[in-house]
Amino acid sequence: NMPSQKEILECPVCGNRARYVFESTAWKIHKSSRVFKYGECKSCQALFCIPMPTQSEIDYIYRHYYNFDLFIKHRLLKRIQAWHRYKNLKQLFVGKNYEWNRGRLLDIGCGHGWFLEEALREGWEAFGIDHLEDDLLKKVLAKGIKFEKTSLEETTYPRNYFDLITLWHTLEHSNDPKRWLSVVSELLKTNGYCIIAVPNRNSKGLARAGVTWEWLQEPFVHIFCFSKTTLERVMPTTLNILGTMSQDTLDQQYV
Repeated sequence: NMPSQKEILECPVCGNRARYVFESTAWKIHKSSRVFKYGECKSCQALFCIPMPTQSEIDYIYRHYYNFDLFIKHRLLKRIQAWHRYKNLKQLFVGKNYEWNRGRLLDIGCGHGWFLEEALREGWEAFGIDHLEDDLLKKVLAKGIKFEKTSLEETTYPRNYFDLITLWHTLEHSNDPKRWLSVVSELLKTNGYCIIAVPNRNSKGLARAGVTWEWLQEPFVHIFCFSKTTLERVMPTTLNILGTMSQDTLDQQYV
């Protein structure tokens, strides 16, 4: 049942009082009768799905409804995006004097593996996790990428194993980002790095588009939108934040 609009909401990130946003708008997933709204925490500035979906509900969405075909249709653009991500990531590490040793790289939510393909080409030992496993992905994996079709919590990859872990717009799909990042911390080597890209709750795009902002999507797909403060609150003490940046993508900012 949907909570009453007058009911006091609690932020799932920091536990402080939250409120509904976009009160007149509700979302639902495909043929489901479940209706969802977004809540907002004034303390940590998180946007989050109400009610919070269970893990079994999320798994069902990715098995039956998630539109992986969209990635196939726009695969040229997705390949360019993967190349651009790798290029920018390398420039960031070099510019900040971070260690770029081309060791083991894990991409959580790797999609069709095109980012990993770029890393593999440059000498990384590449690993991926996703719910997807189709012929297009298998073609990329055949080049030498190791892959598990599983959730992050159920991965069998060893602890203290990876030099670099990336989550390119993956964390917002979790109903427990704190738990996800604690697992990431366990998988990383002591001096390993993690790159997290998420929808920015304080972006110009959201301020401009409001309820039509593309990154809101349907709950169960984007369960959270994060601010810098939100990320600080979900980060385990075993991970240190070295830096944050905000760069609105043009399609989300202006369309």
